[in-house]
Amino acid sequence: MARKRHEEEAIEYIESQDAPNMEFSQNDSLAQVLGKEHTGRVRGLGFGPCSTQCFYNIPQQSDFGVQIEEYQMEIVKLKAEAAELKAAAAEEKEKRQKMEAEAAQEKAKMQTMENLLRYIIQQ
Repeated sequence: MARKRHEEEAIEYIESQDAPNMEFSQNDSLAQVLGKEHTGRVRGLGFGPCSTQCFYNIPQQSDFGVQIEEYQMEIVKLKAEAAELKAAAAEEKEKRQKMEAEAAQEKAKMQTMENLLRYIIQQ
């Protein structure tokens, strides 16, 4: 009974120290106090699952931080790229409008020249 109480206190102490980092792993508070798992068993889950099934694919909390940081960097990169593309599109639009205005001026000149030529021919 005293051993059980001592183990409970040790688990509570470890959990109070690592409160933000609570995770289900082979090195959690239970494993630190009660020792290594027996082969073919996972503490609290019985004989069914083995430790590789339970612990292998669980990413560490620090991995999430790295992933979030990578995603944030990717978002910043994509936003910068989008801003560059918008600026390039605005520049191309301005060029197109300028060319259309020049084409309209040239068309007006051509029309004026045609009218003058017709007038000269009729005279």
